Amino acid sequence: EHQTSDLRVGGSTPSGVAIRKTALLFPSAQFQAISPHQHSGYLPAAGFRAAMAFAELIMGIGRVFGFVGTIVTMAIGMYIYSLQVKTLTPGTGSGNGEEVATITGVKNDLISIANAERGFMASQGKYASMGELISGNYMTIKSERPPYVYDVETTAEGFRASATRTTKGAPAQLWITEGMQVQASD
Repeated sequence: EHQTSDLRVGGSTPSGVAIRKTALLFPSAQFQAISPHQHSGYLPAAGFRAAMAFAELIMGIGRVFGFVGTIVTMAIGMYIYSLQVKTLTPGTGSGNGEEVATITGVKNDLISIANAERGFMASQGKYASMGELISGNYMTIKSERPPYVYDVETTAEGFRASATRTTKGAPAQLWITEGMQVQASD
């Protein structure tokens, strides 16, 4: 069935121009009658507001999850960082600044010895003793940093470079293997 209606369409005149339009009437309840003051592009106000509120809720939840995800990622990163820092810094109970500097220097020396071992292995196909590393100019480190003395033990599969303390104090020994992790014992 067709029914005619007068719709006002805004134009260049303030009152609008009346035009004749034929509209198809739908018996379904899902379509609402259009008010004579609204054109067919309008959504029903209540449905539109509900849809916008729902969309805003979804966006808000997404922002919250994004923020929480960022915080969790930062926390995990800080935890991993703190574990790495613990392995490279001496304990808080260990003496003065000079002691801390000595232990840090020993750890750096052990890392240099391990890098020299890797270089020797790459060029010679085997791991080397401390004397071979020094005489072959693979490193410039002396065999000691008082109160620590360095030693290298090698096998066909790997090496262990160690620094042993000659006086009382902690750590008593530090070492590094081909895994490149400095470890310490009390």
